[in-house]
Amino acid sequence: MLTNGPPDIQQLKLRQTGLTDKFDVVAISGLLGTGKPDLAAFAYVLDLIGVSPE
Repeated sequence: MLTNGPPDIQQLKLRQTGLTDKFDVVAISGLLGTGKPDLAAFAYVLDLIGVSPE
């Protein structure tokens, strides 16, 4: 999952909805320094899960 926003708020939302354990990877823009729609944010997540953009 790639989500924009401050880490504390996004992590709270994930916990409250029970989604925390539903994703292998969670990337939060507030920790990355970039977010959607910046391609660098998507590239970061793809790299984490070992998938090429193609």
